[in-house]
Amino acid sequence: MADSQSFAKSAEVLTAIAQQMAEAPFYAQLIYKDQSDTAAVPATINLFCEKCDKETNWETYISPNTTYRDGFGAKEYVCRNCKTSSEEECVQAFDRVRFVFEYLFREIDARRRSAAEYAGAVAKIASQKR
Repeated sequence: MADSQSFAKSAEVLTAIAQQMAEAPFYAQLIYKDQSDTAAVPATINLFCEKCDKETNWETYISPNTTYRDGFGAKEYVCRNCKTSSEEECVQAFDRVRFVFEYLFREIDARRRSAAEYAGAVAKIASQKR
């Protein structure tokens, strides 16, 4: 577990949260004491965008009536350049992987059928020679 940090300014808290969101594994915890008036998650974080093929700024809408404790897990960030969300990228990647697996399974089934037909033909020829 990480050492607890203490922040007195809102900008420091937002910078630490943005860095944690962009660089740390999903399961990592950021433990800190907030002595500022911070009320929201960072509006912008820096992440790699697959579509843009570079690090870009990703942004989210911050409702003026929501605190980061209420909405921290429900924020969706969108690449500022291409407007692609990480959720869309995951769905697209899943669709590509699913397509590859469907193709592979069709090929395996076709080859099994061919192998069974070949084995049947060999068995028929062998039984005729007896």
